[in-house]
Amino acid sequence: MSKTIISLGLAMMLAVPATAWAQEEVAPSEADSSADASAADGSTSDATAEGADEASAATDADTSSDASADAGSEMSAEASADSSADAGGEDTSGSDTASSDGSSYSDTSDESGSSDDGDSGDGLRFYVGAERAETTLDLSGETLQNRYGRDQLDGGSYLGRVGVRIAEGISIEGIGSFAPDDDKGGRDAKFTQIYGAYLVTTGTVMETVEVSGRVGYALVRAENATADEKFDNVSYGVEMALPLRVFSDSLPNVRLVGGGTVYSQERQARIYGWHYGLRYDFGF
Repeated sequence: MSKTIISLGLAMMLAVPATAWAQEEVAPSEADSSADASAADGSTSDATAEGADEASAATDADTSSDASADAGSEMSAEASADSSADAGGEDTSGSDTASSDGSSYSDTSDESGSSDDGDSGDGLRFYVGAERAETTLDLSGETLQNRYGRDQLDGGSYLGRVGVRIAEGISIEGIGSFAPDDDKGGRDAKFTQIYGAYLVTTGTVMETVEVSGRVGYALVRAENATADEKFDNVSYGVEMALPLRVFSDSLPNVRLVGGGTVYSQERQARIYGWHYGLRYDFGF
């Protein structure tokens, strides 16, 4: 019993110093932990403060930058407005000069456009022509051959031609003829009447020669010593024209013309011919 009490006493004596030593060890650790936590909090506060300072500095920089940009934009706008005003003044004076010059040019153009040139201007354009025509009457019907006394008759006449251009390259024209008495020879025919109305289309080859095609209706009267007949039918032909102004601009607006026309084509008779002469173009 006494040994047990002695043992417990020794154990208690040993336990007290151990407990004190353990408390001393734990206390510094808690102090260190508190110090570490305080240091961490201080670091976080410092970092937050530094971030706030940086953000404030960046904001100030942006504000300065925006202010500089606004100031630059206002200066650029003012400079641009001044330049535009200067340029506008110059353009206005240039426009006035061009306008006055244009008026003089316009007046000159109007004066030149009032000439009798049938190739220019927006007004009506006309042409007249005088031509020599050589015409042939071919007969295939026995009745007509007996009346005229032969199967082919030739004769000459003079053609007058007048036309108006209704659109670019499109004209309406009419022709008429007369035959002098000396154009009647032997038993050949005298073409006392050749009348026709045509729609004419015209194109230019190599910007020099004008080529025309015509289609319409014609009436021809052919007579000789034994017969006098009239023929009317669809008529068509072609023509070429060479302007004299190809050689010199100082020449009048006259063309050398030549072509061929079928005046009538029927079962028993066919009338065709060639013509050549001059044509004058003019406008209003």
